[in-house]
Amino acid sequence: MRLLTLITLLCLTSSLFGRSIRVILNHNNFYHPSSGHFLEVQLQFLATSIHYTDVNGKKEGEVEVNLILTQGTHIVDFDKYRLKSHAIGDSLFEDFYSIRRFALNPGMYELEMSVVDIHKPEDTISFVQEIEIKNWKGELTFSDITLIETLSKSSQKTEFTKNGMEIIPRLSTYFPVESEKIIFYSELYNTNLLGDSARFALRYYLGDPKTKKTVGEYMGIKRLKAAEVIPILYSFNIDQLPSGEYFLGFDLLDDEGVVVRQKFLPFDRYNPIIQDLVDGYEETVLDPYFQKEIASDSIFYYLESLTPISSRAEQENIYKVIAKKDTLVAQKYFQSYWKKTAALNPTEGWLLYKKSIQIVEKDYGTPLFPGFRTDRGRIFLKYGPPNAVVSRPNEPNEYPYEIWQYYKLENFSNKRFIFYNPTMVGNDYVILHSDMPGELFNNRWQQELNKRGNNRDSRTRINDEGILDGGGRW
Repeated sequence: MRLLTLITLLCLTSSLFGRSIRVILNHNNFYHPSSGHFLEVQLQFLATSIHYTDVNGKKEGEVEVNLILTQGTHIVDFDKYRLKSHAIGDSLFEDFYSIRRFALNPGMYELEMSVVDIHKPEDTISFVQEIEIKNWKGELTFSDITLIETLSKSSQKTEFTKNGMEIIPRLSTYFPVESEKIIFYSELYNTNLLGDSARFALRYYLGDPKTKKTVGEYMGIKRLKAAEVIPILYSFNIDQLPSGEYFLGFDLLDDEGVVVRQKFLPFDRYNPIIQDLVDGYEETVLDPYFQKEIASDSIFYYLESLTPISSRAEQENIYKVIAKKDTLVAQKYFQSYWKKTAALNPTEGWLLYKKSIQIVEKDYGTPLFPGFRTDRGRIFLKYGPPNAVVSRPNEPNEYPYEIWQYYKLENFSNKRFIFYNPTMVGNDYVILHSDMPGELFNNRWQQELNKRGNNRDSRTRINDEGILDGGGRW
């Protein structure tokens, strides 16, 4: 499960100043047989995070963006440009967007991005990410999936238009209660290689990652004709979709209904209007065997300890239950949580997790925070124990630090987490850098380990909505 942090995108005008620039970054791979592979870099600038100046009685912001693609020490392509915000009168601040496309050969690249607030140049973000362009020539495959914020017909050709439609991308995979639709775009390549008489269909659906099954009636099937490129543009109404973790799935089916290709995109839904995440937990009958190892005065501790392995929607519900301060309600919710999380054997699932809680409490707890609230404890509970640990508690010119390496983590390989102790007191290690999506990324982490060169203002947090936070706000 992904640990998500609730982000409020709109705020009062008076709170704008003093905020640091915040950007959502996404990149998708596409392909066309006649023009080759290309990378689409999508950026969303959060309007309430930039600084404005008065222009003809309205407020206007501006940013400078620098994108560089490299292989080793060689610069393959770059783009440097300025982008203005919407002119703001008395209306709400609107986020503004940018899309840039780069023609690339298959291979590994590094995307380096920097964003500067023109009206406050010291407010900047720098970011580096590794990107792979896969070779799709002659391969039956889907492009990456783009979620869509708004969709409309357009006769003009701009960076946002495709196939006669203006597509403003949705760069967050979190759908709050206000979201009524999930709209998505992708492309299917090289079905013409199957032959003009080939019969196939596309099945698109919403699925449950735990059961791997389709959710409710959220499924559609479309017969397709062979072509080099087939655009895929559909939507689902999700106003009745309960809170939880889901995935958007594509299946390419042959004429016998056999799946020959698949594509998935995970997302989170928060919709308390429909039902609580753990449905009907108030009617739960407590199991004495399940409850026997949970002292009544520890139930709130153990309930909060679930947050590292919970989705945003689950965290919302956990804190609501804790706020009620009702021991019986907490016990029922806790048992229902494990019945949903480990359906085959809830007690065994809970006891295994309890052992991990005890480990992080012993190894990473501090006088101020229980183990599961510390960065090392959260990472341990969320991803499991690392495969390798490098510990350097007494380096003469560096703060105490640890490097955790995971050989295989979810769908990724060789991911690292760097923790350090800038106070040099006790066991208070905090995360300094990770190359795992959703965690703190800081390409200056080696400099910051140096006791004389520490500068927290240079750090950029990438939270699980993909938002890059600049400056020193956190």
